[in-house]
Amino acid sequence: LAAMENILVPVDFSNYSHEALRYALQIHGRKPVKITLQHVYVVPSGYHTTGKSYEEFAAIMKKNAEKDCAGFLKKHQLVDDVASCTFSLDDDMDPSDKIYAEAQRLQADLIIMGSKGRTAAASVIIGSIAEKLISINDNIPMLVVKIKGENMGLMDALSRI
Repeated sequence: LAAMENILVPVDFSNYSHEALRYALQIHGRKPVKITLQHVYVVPSGYHTTGKSYEEFAAIMKKNAEKDCAGFLKKHQLVDDVASCTFSLDDDMDPSDKIYAEAQRLQADLIIMGSKGRTAAASVIIGSIAEKLISINDNIPMLVVKIKGENMGLMDALSRI
């Protein structure tokens, strides 16, 4: 903990994000660190039916993400000197590279992210963002947290494809 200054917590504002933030706040309680929440947002495929350009709809999605993040910070009673939000547009349906790039930009000492529990068989069928991030990240320590008692089995995974 002595050298730790920056923690990146990728968030989608789910219960899994809350759990990851809880771990980051535990570390912050022992040694003040800067916590950055990163939300990777997408432009939905049907955006063109709204009559807006890709760039216009991306701006709308970012504004929505900013509101969601402000609410997330408020819910946890976090102030700017403890945590802040950053946003990345996912233009290739692979958020893991955006998370890794942000961690490098911030010179993060640790990435903490929530993950759904999956059995080994389910992981083969449905790739996880955490698993992809682990495969491309070769220099930033990661902590992947799961909600106790949750696990996605093979049949659940099959039903989602």
